[in-house]
Amino acid sequence: MLNIPPYPSSSNGQLRKLVENRQPGFSLEQAFYVSQEVYEADIQHIFMCHWLYAGHVSKVPRAGDYFTYDIGDESLIIIRGRDERLGAFFNVCTHRGSRICLDSCGHAQSLVCPYHQWVFQTDGILVAAKYMGADFDRSAYGLREAHIRELEGLIFVCLSDTPPDFSRVEHDFRAHAGPHRLDKARICKSVTYDVACNWKLLVENSRECDHCQVGHPELCRIMPPTSREYVDGRMEEFRSLGLETRRFLFQPDTWHKVERYPLGPGMISQTMDGTPAAPLMGDLPRLDVGVFTFLIRHNILCQFVGDYGDITQFLPLGPELTRVQIDWLVREDAVEGRDFEMDHVSAWWQTTMEQDNRLSADNHAGVKSSRYRPGPYSPSEEQVEDFVRWYIRELGTALAARQT
Repeated sequence: MLNIPPYPSSSNGQLRKLVENRQPGFSLEQAFYVSQEVYEADIQHIFMCHWLYAGHVSKVPRAGDYFTYDIGDESLIIIRGRDERLGAFFNVCTHRGSRICLDSCGHAQSLVCPYHQWVFQTDGILVAAKYMGADFDRSAYGLREAHIRELEGLIFVCLSDTPPDFSRVEHDFRAHAGPHRLDKARICKSVTYDVACNWKLLVENSRECDHCQVGHPELCRIMPPTSREYVDGRMEEFRSLGLETRRFLFQPDTWHKVERYPLGPGMISQTMDGTPAAPLMGDLPRLDVGVFTFLIRHNILCQFVGDYGDITQFLPLGPELTRVQIDWLVREDAVEGRDFEMDHVSAWWQTTMEQDNRLSADNHAGVKSSRYRPGPYSPSEEQVEDFVRWYIRELGTALAARQT
């Protein structure tokens, strides 16, 4: 856990009361969605203490390439070192605390603080400290590191001193991801939305599809309700191709979900018309392989079909504002205009997420009303209840630890 000062006792007491009074099977109290204190607790106890998706390796292909990743008041520098290894460093000069990298991405032979020109190697070692004198011990003032993992081309970071175990995620993700060769993909398009809602409402929305028939006609055209016989038959077909079909679902002690499932009859890809939009990914046996999905409880939703993939992440900017970032991946050698058209690749999911953004913003606007009260979840919203139950447990555990 991070070594951070406790909240004032009044705030701790209010938060603990909210957590203790949560009614199972019902949406959260209003304060969970609008309170600044709850937002700060979410940043410190959820986002700072768990693994976060930071970006794809195609953003840092060469030694010296870097990008920054911001969450709450923290900023990390994700950089490929001279030895080709990835590093994650807090974007804080060890002299007087200035931000070092002011651009969101770039290339650097070394990291130079713009304030007093302290110079750090790409591995975080301090090599020059202007004005400090000949007897100054530079070895004690390297950049502070964050934990970093690369998983099949996806970069994850954790800002906690003691990050959660990553091995189970690695095992479950790789079981499905191998043939897609996501490490041999590249980002072909990125979009960012700042949505006027609490981050939890976007996550809750992504955990149910009761709203889909009315809210997502394009999604339902590609992924309509199908019979159990159809699903079982397609899954057997995928297994015969050597693809993993086991479902690794959310468990009380896990924070990820991985599974593969078929698209609707006659649909090959997640595009507006169901036809493929880009060249075959990786080592897949064919384009028609259904959709392989990967979710982290609080941070990302990924979908990978035979010809492309998309990664959506949710980053809270405030109690009532969330940044939604979407990256689309295609084969690293695919050329726009020759091998794919950008709109064909991105239109289906971009349309779906823009619909979800509006639905979630409308949801938040209603939650702010003086007449809002927690409402009951339906049986088909069990995954929403599962997320809320996990969130309450994580927050409650962290608050209890502050009392010891």
